[in-house]
Amino acid sequence: MDTKDLLNDSSIHHGRNLVCLMNRKGFKVEDLEKALQLSQKQVEELTEMKKEAGE
Repeated sequence: MDTKDLLNDSSIHHGRNLVCLMNRKGFKVEDLEKALQLSQKQVEELTEMKKEAGE
């Protein structure tokens, strides 16, 4: 097992823990997906604004 394998195992483990915690708190995975999509949209908007400012 190398570092990459260990990281993958760790990420899967933390992901499962996150889902369990979210379920206990009443959140759903869809809520997390929506938040991540919103963050991605904000990143895209900021990138576009920087491009326009640089032109």
